[in-house]
Amino acid sequence: MPNKPPTFKPLTSTSSKPAMQIWQLRRGSARSRGYDDDWNNFSEKLKHYVEYRICAICGRASQVLDHVIALDGPNDPNRFNLDDIQPLCHECHNRKGVRFDGLYGKPRDTSDDGKREMQRMLADAKARAERYQARIADEMRA
Repeated sequence: MPNKPPTFKPLTSTSSKPAMQIWQLRRGSARSRGYDDDWNNFSEKLKHYVEYRICAICGRASQVLDHVIALDGPNDPNRFNLDDIQPLCHECHNRKGVRFDGLYGKPRDTSDDGKREMQRMLADAKARAERYQARIADEMRA
């Protein structure tokens, strides 16, 4: 029976193992990027509120809290800023990460459409944060 010829994968492709390993080394660990125990506790609390249970893009159940603008590290001032956090499902989180955050070494979308989409995500995150803060204030008064 004939064998399928091997698929050509250049070393610069992010699908190749060496390129992926280089990308992972440059990226650093989750902890070095600011996702430590403090972040885990904060995100677990937020996930209990209705504003953070639905994916902001597709409407399915959210599984990840995403920073609209990617963190610069553990000392980033927006780390716990609700105006920069949106709930996403895994699929939308990965798609957004590749498009806007340069995941897997892909180029970031800096087009006008990309900038408008980023502004829309930030506006939605700000509105969600205001609803959440209003809910917390109401619970404190009750």
